[in-house]
Amino acid sequence: QEYRSGTGAIDFSADLLDATVNEMREGLLVIDAEMRVRASNRAARSLFTSVDDSINMRRLTELTRNPAIYDAFLDAVRGTERAGVKVETYDPVKRIFDLRVVPLRARNGSGAAGAVGVFFDVTRLERLELVRQEFLSNVSHELRTPLTSIMALAETLEAGAINDQEHNRRFLSIIQKNAARMHRLIDDILELSAIEAGNVKVQPQSVELHSLVEDVIGSLSAVAAARQISIRNLVELKARVFADPHRMVQMLTNLIDNAIKFNRDGGTVLIKYDSNG
Repeated sequence: QEYRSGTGAIDFSADLLDATVNEMREGLLVIDAEMRVRASNRAARSLFTSVDDSINMRRLTELTRNPAIYDAFLDAVRGTERAGVKVETYDPVKRIFDLRVVPLRARNGSGAAGAVGVFFDVTRLERLELVRQEFLSNVSHELRTPLTSIMALAETLEAGAINDQEHNRRFLSIIQKNAARMHRLIDDILELSAIEAGNVKVQPQSVELHSLVEDVIGSLSAVAAARQISIRNLVELKARVFADPHRMVQMLTNLIDNAIKFNRDGGTVLIKYDSNG
């Protein structure tokens, strides 16, 4: 469409197409049969940081030495569509792209006149996937430890220790503690799922911080005692915070547990509260 006024004609179709293509988050690159760039958008040009001037009419080999990019476009020029090509760039920071390249058919139908490629930036998705894998690995390890203890003690009781009045109650207590630990881990997994789904609600209220810290210390006392680590609650008795008590317990448990885990044997964990911070 064209709009004509006293100042001349404006081609809205061309302007709209140019604006749309250049504002795309995905990189768009069009090459001809000789592997020369015929068109590109801003996102695609940002991929080739080593090129100072225009990339139009430049050969693809002048823009990048990345074999994944070149091979994908070469296959498309030869008539083969390529999808799911993983491309990594490292200048100035590492970025990961999912590249799809399709042939541009010649008007006479005899072969490809070139190819068009779209670069989808999946850097954030890759990072999230790595975090997810690490989380699952850590959770699997954390679940395996109490489960192994429960199974071993259950087998011991089944083998005859259940009649041992001196030890059977202690075994059952350990089983109960490990089962509770597994329950907390499963709650954490469900909590994470709720956070990702946006279904978490916070219910803040006035909380006595000192007593809440004492409760958390009590729940981690066995872990600290195993490594002779002392935990000192230096929070003032009158200190109060406006927060969701359940979330505060979660946060403090994670922080203090990590302080114990990454401490030296016989070390100390100090818990302070600064109302000015």
